[in-house]
Amino acid sequence: MAPGSAVRRWAGRGRAGCGRAGRRRRLILGGSLLCAGVLGAGELVHWWASRSGLGPLDGPSAEGVRVGGAAAVPFGAEAVAGGPPAVVVLGFADAGPRAGRENRARVRAGLRSLRRACHDGPAGRWAPPVLVLAGGAVAGPTPEAELMRRHVRELGYRGPVLLETTSRSTWENIVGVVPLIEGAGTIRIVSDCVHALKARRYLASQRPDLAMRLVRGDDYRLGERILIKPATAVNGLIDLGLSRWVPGWCQWSAPGLVGLRRLAASRAWLPAAPGVGGRRGEAVGGSVQRRRRIPAPVGWAVL
Repeated sequence: MAPGSAVRRWAGRGRAGCGRAGRRRRLILGGSLLCAGVLGAGELVHWWASRSGLGPLDGPSAEGVRVGGAAAVPFGAEAVAGGPPAVVVLGFADAGPRAGRENRARVRAGLRSLRRACHDGPAGRWAPPVLVLAGGAVAGPTPEAELMRRHVRELGYRGPVLLETTSRSTWENIVGVVPLIEGAGTIRIVSDCVHALKARRYLASQRPDLAMRLVRGDDYRLGERILIKPATAVNGLIDLGLSRWVPGWCQWSAPGLVGLRRLAASRAWLPAAPGVGGRRGEAVGGSVQRRRRIPAPVGWAVL
């Protein structure tokens, strides 16, 4: 065999090996960039959600908004002068008998928010913050709020705790906690960041005056639980969109198939019928076509 042919075969094997190694490096680089992009997008969505849906009191001071050099308390924030800060922690479906990983993370974020709430209000008018835990028995016999209360005590917190134990959805969470936070000076809603934004929007829908007192909690931290943030971001954004564009979704989606069947039967999600002028509730043929109002259910039965 000629020496030249052996050299050429050896060089060809080297080039083939370099080609395979190059493809492998490109695949690794592309996969790394894709993973970094997905994780970064999840982080960005959570950062945005943690700073959205807040009232005019959000900022370094909760003394009110100054207009023309004078302190002016915005409408709906009348209790800020003397009311205690409230931190509302929303529960996650948990079978028990102990708080699961998600509820433990939310409790930790709630306690961080309590420490931030201690700085609310003007000097000399400080009131101890109140922790409100919300969530009924959705996935097990014990309410989510009670599971979180036990974990709060295990972590050593001995301050006041109020429980809302009948709700089975985020909408009902807000319905249930409103009587507990009406006297609060500032309100922080703590959960997964996108879920907390949804709850703030529900509060603005139900009680715009209380929504004026919403301030930012401490449920967002850069890099915390970064691996699950993309999934929760996608799920949360879809839920936010459905809550905004599908009438009745916020009240009837969480109770499961029963609620979804009732939502479908109500036909509230359908567009206006032809001949109604594009809007329901307008006079047609001497009669008034009224859009069916969807009540906010409390305490769904498990069927």
